[in-house]
Amino acid sequence: EGRMIQAMEEGGDIVALQETKLAKVPLEKAKTACTTRGWRLHHGIPVQAKQGSDRGSSCGVGIITAPGIAVLPVKPKSPAWERINSMGRLNVVALPQSKDLPRGLWIANVYAPLSTSPQKEVFNKTLCEVVSEWDMSRPTLLLGDFNGHLENTQHPCPLLMRMIGPGGPFMDAHDA
Repeated sequence: EGRMIQAMEEGGDIVALQETKLAKVPLEKAKTACTTRGWRLHHGIPVQAKQGSDRGSSCGVGIITAPGIAVLPVKPKSPAWERINSMGRLNVVALPQSKDLPRGLWIANVYAPLSTSPQKEVFNKTLCEVVSEWDMSRPTLLLGDFNGHLENTQHPCPLLMRMIGPGGPFMDAHDA
C-alpha cells in the first residue's frame, strides 16, 4: 500500500503497479485507502494468499487513477485471456472514446514470471495469444515488468522481442 500512495503522491495521473501481492483482504483495504484519497485502484483478481499470511508471495497487477481520470476495466474476452487473468499477471483498463481519442485507449499492465520460472513459457505463449486477439487499430499501451533478462546476460527479453520486434504488434515508444 505504501508504494501505491508514494507513486500517486509524486504526481501520477495513471500509475501501473506490478507484483502487488494483494490477496483478497489486503486488496479491499488498498482500494479503500485509494478511495479515501480520491484515487481509484483498478486491480486484476486477488492473488492467492500464502499460508499463514493475508498476502500473496508474488503476482498481482493494478492501475491507480487520479481524480478526474475515467477508465473502465476491460474484462477477459477469451479462454486464453481468462487463463492469463487467473495467473494475476495482466490487467487492462480503457479510457473511453473522446474527441482526442476517437477509438479510446487501452492500457494493458503486465507482470511476467521470472525468466527462471516454470510458468514463463506458458505465460509468454498465452500473452501472445491474447494480444493477437486485440483490435490493433485501437491505441493500446502495453507496459509492465516483463522479467525477460537472464541473470548476468545481455540477451534481450524474448517476449518483448515478439511484441516489438520485426512483425510484432507493438512499437517501442521509447525508441519511437
